[in-house]
Parts: sequence; structure tokens; C-alpha cells
Amino acid sequence: MHAGASNNSCLNTYAGPEAFSEPESRALRNMVQNHLENARLYLTFHSYGEYLLYPWGYAVVYPDNAEELQSLGNLAAEAIASASTIGSSYLVANSAAALYAAAGASDDWVKSVGVELAYTVELPDGAL
Repeated sequence: MHAGASNNSCLNTYAGPEAFSEPESRALRNMVQNHLENARLYLTFHSYGEYLLYPWGYAVVYPDNAEELQSLGNLAAEAIASASTIGSSYLVANSAAALYAAAGASDDWVKSVGVELAYTVELPDGAL
């Protein structure tokens, strides 16, 4: 099992009995698979911290298109900063490098099945 996941069902990092064991994760999997040929960008939202994170999250490993992900993320962070009324300043980085290794993130899976641009947007705390 990768870092940030557990086979102990009493922990909040429990990975489940098998991949896509829960109806929510199956619904996401099915939607992505049904639209994969048209998918170019995937965003998932989480809280909190003002990060634009890209794969891989299970370890400090960079995808082949890390430079593209970083560059596009930087443009998005600049756009957010210019539109922000609270002074938001997003850090763009590889998930595991910026925070910690955590297995099971949806952006990792979506990237692994072929969607080239996949990010987790860590939203700010409080007002936007």
C-alpha cells in the first residue's frame, strides 16, 4: 500500500476493501471513462490551503508533463490572484512535494488513465 493510505478500517486514511469499492468513486470512474476521449482537464476541489497541486500524490514523483502542469498552474494562480478580493496567493506544485504523500487522490487516477491536465485545487479558508 502506498503512503497516505491504510488497510485499517478504523483510520480516516482507509483505502477500502478494493479499488472503486464505494458508489461515489465508481460514479467518478464511470463518468471519466465514458468521456475520456474528450477530456482535456480535470479539477478536483479540496480544502484548504491555497494550492494548485498536480500529480503524483502517492510519492514525490513527477509526471512526464510536469513542466506543462507547472506552467499552466502558474497562469491559473496569477489569474486567481488578480481576481481575488482577499489577497489569495496560490502555490503551484507537485502534491507530494508541496504537502505530503497521500495515495488515492482522484487527480492521480484521472491522470493515469490519460487526462493530461489534472489538478487538485486546495481552496482558501474563509471568504473568497
